Parts: sequence; structure tokens; C-alpha cells
Amino acid sequence: MTIRRRVQAWAAARGINIRGDLRTSKYYPADQSRSKRDTWWVEVPVDKLDSVEHFEVFCEKAVETDDFHHLRIPATYFKENEAKFYTTNGKISVWLSAAKDDLFRDTHPEGRHLDFGRFLSS
Repeated sequence: MTIRRRVQAWAAARGINIRGDLRTSKYYPADQSRSKRDTWWVEVPVDKLDSVEHFEVFCEKAVETDDFHHLRIPATYFKENEAKFYTTNGKISVWLSAAKDDLFRDTHPEGRHLDFGRFLSS
């Protein structure tokens, strides 16, 4: 089963209504991530910033688990901070830290290390 389908089943079982654009990320342990840190990788299409209200981001809590962190991130947050993110091929690329000392902080080397923790909903 794909991570997207696992997320949809997990959200439905918890009564979470996915109202925004669905984004998912598997958990990348340090030895498998480009950043060499425990990370989630999320891409947001720039062309959707004006057409959706929120991005519903679900991140695996561990490798191949059916338990997720859920962040509901307003599209306006991406729009207001667009210059602070690394963008390639029309997509904002965010490396969210899974490390306890900077959990949910963008750690992409070309980004400005914005904190997404305040958008955590479950």
C-alpha cells in the first residue's frame, strides 16, 4: 500500500477531514537522507499557492509505520515566505527535521530554517 493510501486510511480512522491539498512524506533516517539527519521531505507546487487554502502534510512517525504527524499549513504561509524556501522545477522543497532538537524546522541548506511546528494538528 502506498504512503498516500496509508495516510488516507489513518486519517479516516481518526475522523480527520482532509480539506486541503494532500502531501505525504516517508520518514528518512539520517543514513538515507540527503541532509544526513532524520528528515521528512515535502514538495509544494508553487502554482497551487493561489488555489488551495491549506496543505495537509502527513509525515511518518517512523520508518514504514502506520502512524503519522499531521500538519495543516496555510498556503498563505508559503506565499508570504516563498523567498525563504528552496524552489526548484516550480516546487518549494522543504526538508523538515525529524530530530527532537529542531523538530519540524526546514533544514534545507538553501532554505531559511523556518519552523513548521505551530501547524502540527495531530
